[in-house]
Amino acid sequence: MNAKLGRIFSGIQPSAGVPHLGNYIGAIKPWVHYQDTAPLKPILSVVDLHALTNPKLKPEILRDNIFQMTASLLACGLDPNKCIIFQQSTVPHHTELSWILTCCSTLQRIQAINTWREKVKLLGKEKGAPLGVLVYPLLMAADILLYKTDTIPVGDDQSQNIELTRELATTFNRRFNCNVMKVPEKLVQTESNRIKSLRDPTSKMSKSDDTQGSSVTILDCQDLIRAKIKKAVTDSNPVLSFDPEKRPGVSNLIGIYAAMKNISKSDALTEVESMDTLQLKNAVSDVVVEALSPIRSEHSRLMESKEYLTQVLNNGKNSATEIADQTLIEVKKAIGVL
Repeated sequence: MNAKLGRIFSGIQPSAGVPHLGNYIGAIKPWVHYQDTAPLKPILSVVDLHALTNPKLKPEILRDNIFQMTASLLACGLDPNKCIIFQQSTVPHHTELSWILTCCSTLQRIQAINTWREKVKLLGKEKGAPLGVLVYPLLMAADILLYKTDTIPVGDDQSQNIELTRELATTFNRRFNCNVMKVPEKLVQTESNRIKSLRDPTSKMSKSDDTQGSSVTILDCQDLIRAKIKKAVTDSNPVLSFDPEKRPGVSNLIGIYAAMKNISKSDALTEVESMDTLQLKNAVSDVVVEALSPIRSEHSRLMESKEYLTQVLNNGKNSATEIADQTLIEVKKAIGVL
């Protein structure tokens, strides 16, 4: 199975600076696993160009957030000797390939993707959303295809974007009578592995959710973690059970407990089923605090050495550029500009 993983690519926006618990459990922990199990070094990008779709994000905040996110990835266990970590905008091949892919797609096809409607609603129609909100799936496709990616770990909400990427790869190869673009496979995170909002357990935990206490970040202090989890929405049934559809709040807490202890949800339920809801919240708080404490300390240490973080990103840029160069040469030859 590991051989099938091939080249893995994934990206994370630095918009919020540091990951929340959902990012950590759903994305970063698997990345740490892939760096030890995939046959090729996974490529992980801090996708700062995607972050520009947020018109409220100030330049000085974005600049700091890039360092914050890089330190977060390293603190969570990613090893720059085992994977390629780089800042998206430092490899200009991404935007160049994005334009080429834009010319291979249609407005109607992009408008069929649901996520842009959700983002427009979030940003507010009355003020107008940046055009990048509509066309960012094309940049995302360029991110993936540039590295001849075999496998993309992805959540359900990004499946449409990956399908577009696969279509674009096929369309490009057919239109230019070549085999330059590798059609990637998606590795979908199942619904049961997704961490939900603490305040609305029917929705995923999100950095764009402004509801106070809806998410725990990896840098939250012990008291704040406990306070947020204590206020997590559950239900009035005193008997614990795992049923995401009928009991989303309790199930979400059991899922967090299981993920942070690296055990199955059935084993987690066995450990907590004699507890009441308050005891469950305390148990979840304990395992989250224990897991995040060393991450928070390591993040603090790394942020004191931005020279090292810059070096990691520069080394990653060089490795990413080496791969991207070859792909873009092949693309340019195929389309006739080289």
